Amino acid sequence: MEAGLSALSSPEQVTRDTGVAPKQAASSYVSSDLGHGMAGMPLSYRQLFALQQGAGNRATSALVGPIVRSPLSQRNGRSRQPDPCPSPRRLAPRSLEEPSPPQRIDGGNHGTIIVERRREAIPGLPGELAGAGDKTATAQRYPEPAGPATPAWGPGAPAAQPMPGSAPADPVPAAWSIASHSEVPAPDGTPDTRTTIGVCETIGLDAGGEVVDWSANKGQPKAGPGTARFLWAAPDVGGMATITATHPVSGVSRSIEITVVPPTVVQYKKISDQALPPGTIGAVMKLEGTVLPKNVTFGWITVKEDPGPRPIATGYFRRLRRRFGVELDHGPNKKFVHVNWDNHFCCDIAGIKGPWPTPRGPGTVRWLIPTRYRCEWSTTGTGHIFTQMTQDTSIDATGKVTVTKDGASITRPSGK
Repeated sequence: MEAGLSALSSPEQVTRDTGVAPKQAASSYVSSDLGHGMAGMPLSYRQLFALQQGAGNRATSALVGPIVRSPLSQRNGRSRQPDPCPSPRRLAPRSLEEPSPPQRIDGGNHGTIIVERRREAIPGLPGELAGAGDKTATAQRYPEPAGPATPAWGPGAPAAQPMPGSAPADPVPAAWSIASHSEVPAPDGTPDTRTTIGVCETIGLDAGGEVVDWSANKGQPKAGPGTARFLWAAPDVGGMATITATHPVSGVSRSIEITVVPPTVVQYKKISDQALPPGTIGAVMKLEGTVLPKNVTFGWITVKEDPGPRPIATGYFRRLRRRFGVELDHGPNKKFVHVNWDNHFCCDIAGIKGPWPTPRGPGTVRWLIPTRYRCEWSTTGTGHIFTQMTQDTSIDATGKVTVTKDGASITRPSGK
């Protein structure tokens, strides 16, 4: 570096070396003959140029006044070194304490370049120039994808992405449906996916594993919010029930129709003959009942017989009632009997007995027996009559008695 540069330490030093004030020196080099060699510059052009390179235009302007171009950049009409002040505009004085904001530069195919100027200390410059220089920070480049630009919104815009750390939205299935599953198999082996069930029967429903909100227009419960599986009990009367599932994310609803059927009839089968004391007239048997139909489960109901109307009597039994005042009314069990999962229940006692007066002769008596049911969880109410059973009894002149109830029968000789 030239000796003149090391001698430049303050405005006073510049005045001693050149004989003019710094701002006057700056004016003299702008208007002087630029054809002299570097060693012959009046203010030491090389010193002023080095000051611009080291301290920056702002620091130089604060010291010697505003400048237009570096003197070396105008020598012989061409630049020998990169111009430290490329802008043709006059640099306005700026406070040394004021930061320089970042600038964004469009780099074309190279992306966006951000340039930031910051203050840094410049070794070798004492006094108020120390630490007053501007320096351009390393440019930071943000690559952009090649090809046509992608719109930020509208057609062709990318889908919105969730914010970092946020929970992703629940996926909405493309298709789902409701399936019904029996809790207890039907006695006749009908598949568990059946949609025909018995009164009071409980089934399970699901929506393909999706968590949905359930609702039913009949039965219990009427609603089941936010669950993947819905346990539902049919009402105690027959008919059609609609169960609906609504997906909480998409709002799409699906429904399933469930056919609810009541019992239709009871079939009886004799289990055993009941023993009677010797000399007793009559016959008694123990029966097992089966509630039909068998393609559904009636394991959630109980059954019970009613006394029924006055029996129809002929012959000997009619004389017993009129002449001897013997009551032949039907005496059923007063309690409801539970029906098992296979639709069977036990037991029913059917028959007639007594010491009847002589002479005996042929006769018949018929009972019409209403039968009702109700849900097993119901402890009150009379339930619903669903069938009427017939029980017939006959006697001959010898005292032999035959009792028949829905195909089940017993015959007992007189007094045995």
